[in-house]
Amino acid sequence: MVSTLQATLLAAILTAAAMQSRMAQGAVGQGLLKTAWVPICGLTTELGTIANQVYRDTTTTLSDITTLKRQAIRSRIFSRIKATTKEGTAAILLAEYFDRRAFKAIDNLKSTGMHGAIDATRAASYLKGRIDETMMLLAQSSSSDNNGCLVGTAAEQRKTYSAKKIDGVGCPLEMQALEATPRTTDYLDETGCKQLKSGQETGNTYTPGAGTHKCRLLDGTANKFADTQQLTGDHTPFAGYITVTKGGGNIKLAALSDLKTAAADHIKAWKHAFDAVKKMATSQNMNADNETTELQQRSTLADAVMKLTRPNAQGTDPDLTQTMHSYFGGKEAAKLKVLTDAIDNVQIPKDIAHRTTQMRLGDISSIDELYSILSYYDRQTAQTIQDLRTQLDAANKKKDPKSAEEKEKECNAAGNSEDKCKELKEKGCTFNEQAKKCELKKDVKEKLEKENQETGGKDGKTTNTTASNSFVIHKAPLLLAFLLF
Repeated sequence: MVSTLQATLLAAILTAAAMQSRMAQGAVGQGLLKTAWVPICGLTTELGTIANQVYRDTTTTLSDITTLKRQAIRSRIFSRIKATTKEGTAAILLAEYFDRRAFKAIDNLKSTGMHGAIDATRAASYLKGRIDETMMLLAQSSSSDNNGCLVGTAAEQRKTYSAKKIDGVGCPLEMQALEATPRTTDYLDETGCKQLKSGQETGNTYTPGAGTHKCRLLDGTANKFADTQQLTGDHTPFAGYITVTKGGGNIKLAALSDLKTAAADHIKAWKHAFDAVKKMATSQNMNADNETTELQQRSTLADAVMKLTRPNAQGTDPDLTQTMHSYFGGKEAAKLKVLTDAIDNVQIPKDIAHRTTQMRLGDISSIDELYSILSYYDRQTAQTIQDLRTQLDAANKKKDPKSAEEKEKECNAAGNSEDKCKELKEKGCTFNEQAKKCELKKDVKEKLEKENQETGGKDGKTTNTTASNSFVIHKAPLLLAFLLF
């Protein structure tokens, strides 16, 4: 028979053991330990840097595109200035290369870059908002004697939020300043979430043992978070990261693998953020940065060069490396720098496009000013082409002009046929109804005789002026063709 004293001692031992077991497991309705909430603070801080990365990469891409366009305009200006030189031809190809790359980068930005950047920003911002709201609620659920949802190492060590910190730990529960800086990846990278606690609590892993300070928000039993009866389902703060069971058991933290794969409504904000950030486009993905490979390995430049180069006599394209050499003097990347240096070093005189001083082309960065300079040289080129055409037309007229006598003979050859005479109308012929013959119009005849006198012609024939116009006749067409094509 067990004595009353023995029974009392046994009851005391069992009670103490039960209490010890309860403390070892972490008590229901207690606040989160610092070891559990610090990683959450780290993650929400890191989520705020996603927008910074997007801002940095987008502005970098746009800056690279602007640089490419600026280089293209400078190359075109140089090609106008050096129109009849080998460098001028190479500059035309270089301008096309820069322009193509700029527009490809714009297409990349439109087709994938902007979508990825915006999706990553909104997914990260949404998850951060869900986390911040819960964290702020827990931080504010505090009082001197009975309440504490965020604690240090014991229930009574309640912690609150102040100046973007909790217990000295950085935890900005607000929108952060937008800066062009890279994101950090200590808590979230392409492999998933890191450093967060996970799984069912065993021991005092996430919450302390029973203490005077409670956290009803993390207790799903009746008359705690719920009123008079337990909730019909679990509730999941931190966008599903923590599960507070309806029956009042210990809280459960989601498995890290579930945070990047689970599609259930209560936790999918984590998966969306992981997927979006993993696919987030960077400035390198836009292909607008400077290329450093050999010239024939640059697909955009190679395509531009080969499309400008005519096939050989056999109808096949010439060798790419040899063609690159013919335009740029070699295939090495340094050859392109020689050309770009020449472009940058060309001097733009004052007064062109209202410039007040002479300046290196490479020192002019304003897109508006560069376009004005290009327009100036385009207009100058157009005027040169028009002048050459005028000179060529005049030279051709003087090359071997026919005298009034010779023109008259052409008309007389039609005889008394009015129909044949009409066919010679463009040559100044007309049919004389009275004389019934085809003859040269009087005004045309007088004009030819006058021109003959002005050019020093005698005995009805003009003096040969071919020698004096040989440059215009033979050289002007070549220069005109170069400027046109």
